[in-house]
Amino acid sequence: MTDENAKLKREKKVSGPLIGTMACYVCGDRVPVKEQSGGLAKVDCPWCGCQLYARGELADKKIRARMTPTEVPAADPSAATPPKKKEMLAAPKKSGSLMEGL
Repeated sequence: MTDENAKLKREKKVSGPLIGTMACYVCGDRVPVKEQSGGLAKVDCPWCGCQLYARGELADKKIRARMTPTEVPAADPSAATPPKKKEMLAAPKKSGSLMEGL
């Protein structure tokens, strides 16, 4: 494998939200653990190409037990409430008929 191909493999992106990291079963490097659309864990090593996909609850539990979870920043409760909308000022009502002013 050329150096350029190795670099491209390292920069390969794995889709899905990052839920943690773990040691790759093949090369031992730290690899991202992401979540599949069904909620199960998946590992795709960008260095050696090893792929590990949980296809059931037992496999998912074992992968998650070996990973180090990523820290999720705590939500700021003051930021969760949207700012209050300013009330629109009502236009002064005109007295008279609809034909007035024509």
